[in-house]
Amino acid sequence: MNDRKWNGTWRRVLLAVLSVGMVAWAPARAQSPSRGWAAQIGRTGPQTVLLRVEAMGRKPDDGSGIIIGGNLVLTARHLVMDLPVGAIISALPGVINPPPDFGSAKLLRIVYVSAKNDFALLAPAGQSPGTPTILPTMSYAMGDPLLVIGYPGGESLVSTEGIVSAFRIDGTFATDAATGGGNSGGPVISDQGQLLGILVKQHDRNKDGDIELALVLSSKAIHEELQTTRFAQDFEPAPRNLVPPYLGPPPKTLTFAYRIDATKDDHPGVTPSVRDYQLVFQAQPNYHIRSAHIVSSSANNVATQPEYQIAPDGRSATVTFALRSGPTFDRWRGWLDANLVTDQVLQQ
Repeated sequence: MNDRKWNGTWRRVLLAVLSVGMVAWAPARAQSPSRGWAAQIGRTGPQTVLLRVEAMGRKPDDGSGIIIGGNLVLTARHLVMDLPVGAIISALPGVINPPPDFGSAKLLRIVYVSAKNDFALLAPAGQSPGTPTILPTMSYAMGDPLLVIGYPGGESLVSTEGIVSAFRIDGTFATDAATGGGNSGGPVISDQGQLLGILVKQHDRNKDGDIELALVLSSKAIHEELQTTRFAQDFEPAPRNLVPPYLGPPPKTLTFAYRIDATKDDHPGVTPSVRDYQLVFQAQPNYHIRSAHIVSSSANNVATQPEYQIAPDGRSATVTFALRSGPTFDRWRGWLDANLVTDQVLQQ
């Protein structure tokens, strides 16, 4: 082959390779499941409390908890451990609208702090703890649906769905549900309303963008430890069918969060490439989305910032964005980890 033909062939090969790196990618689409959680939110929401821990010289720390008796509150140990003398723990129960008014909150005292697991029991100052009415003894299986309820950001009650993702030998299990600071100590429930456990660690991404799933301390681990304490008589095993059906009215409004989780780690050519993403999230059955906002927790190489569009009938919301990843020889990637937090209204 002469030099002219060789150069021409090489030029065509090089242009073809370059064109692969610059080709426009088809949008990546996803749609959320449409499982209905309104009844479980109506049952558990009023029992879910917003906690605030205040101590001299410290910034207030917000978290969540679940009432498991007339006065007894279950929460994460790391929220209340090693508090200095004079620290104040206060709680606001039920679904609230931001900003929270802690002027009307109940003051709590610590009743029990686990030395082994990340949980603690609280009760109103000057009152008896009472008898638990939710029995934390329920089982679960890989892939089972669940709902995390709590106060991310220390504001209004937010519900996020996910699944049981992995088991651990320390009595916790992982979930892909969207969580944030303030969810710690909040209840994690099954689609039948059983208390599966409490959230003890929110999901995150490390510096390389690898996902670290949220962790839930199982109700089984809590129950087994409480059997060795003076609370043992109040926590007896109960079969799943003892949870009564929810007969109350559905909540008029829901704050429901959907996880936006995308990673572009393909490297198709010798130049950076961009992929468009379009995620469609369905409103809860019999609800429509009135408003929404996006809360980003981790992002890298985002080519187009996320935007959302609520459907005219309010039955869904669509999020669009674009991510960029590096070429074959460099192989850097892009990701977006965020929540679409929606305000949903019951259709009359």
